[in-house]
Amino acid sequence: MDLQVIARRFVPIVYEDDHYLFVNQPAGLGALRRGKARGPAVLGSLAERADAASLLPLYDINPGQSGVLGYAKTEEARRHVLIGLESGSIKPTFVAVVQGKLKSGPQSVAAAIKPVGRDRFAVDRKALGGPLPTTELESLERGLNRAVVRCRPNRLNHHQVRAHLESLHLRVVGD
Repeated sequence: MDLQVIARRFVPIVYEDDHYLFVNQPAGLGALRRGKARGPAVLGSLAERADAASLLPLYDINPGQSGVLGYAKTEEARRHVLIGLESGSIKPTFVAVVQGKLKSGPQSVAAAIKPVGRDRFAVDRKALGGPLPTTELESLERGLNRAVVRCRPNRLNHHQVRAHLESLHLRVVGD
């Protein structure tokens, strides 16, 4: 089945109220259709909704990744979330399936992030100054070479969670 069919039929709504809409973004779909965006987008699949033109993305997820994607229905709702994220009153949480050996107990990674190619980021061990992006990790389930991890970043830097996990030799295989 091609991505256009998936974009039209299989983007389930996870939660919706008067202010917000959250959908499950399948891997392979981008969140937005702007500029040089490639391929189908989740927002394109929501085009048949009466309020489609007013949906405001709260964040973006790379097309190769899956996850819950949030939209605000008004600028006031969007501003509320962005202020909450900035102030720390709203704390983002990500759950990922990782490949690698995860140590038992809570862990924390504090390190700057740098680009290392197109859509690839890594920990920058040479960065100096300022507060570092931090990700708190909690193992929800562990196997021989895989684990389910709850990740709580202190910021929403692009690829922060993925780069911090990779610095611990944990490769994200599902999120």
